[in-house]
Amino acid sequence: MAILTANNPLIIDIKNVYGKDIFYPGNSVAQIFADIAREYTLSPETLELAQGLGYKIEIQGQINSFNYDAPYNSEFLGAQPAKTGEDY
Repeated sequence: MAILTANNPLIIDIKNVYGKDIFYPGNSVAQIFADIAREYTLSPETLELAQGLGYKIEIQGQINSFNYDAPYNSEFLGAQPAKTGEDY
């Protein structure tokens, strides 16, 4: 078991699940906080409390996010998002 000191970083993995960012423990320090909260993942509130105790939060890996600014394709005959400033 890891010894909890504020010098150890709290590492998290962020995964987007059905459009919601989920924070998974990435090291033993983060796992201890998840165990204390009796959760499988870490909530934003738990992360704020850990920061308040002096723990530095580090993000491991890439954050996958959906690009809502997809380019407009006038040749596509299916559903198109409205251009900025235009109605459907």
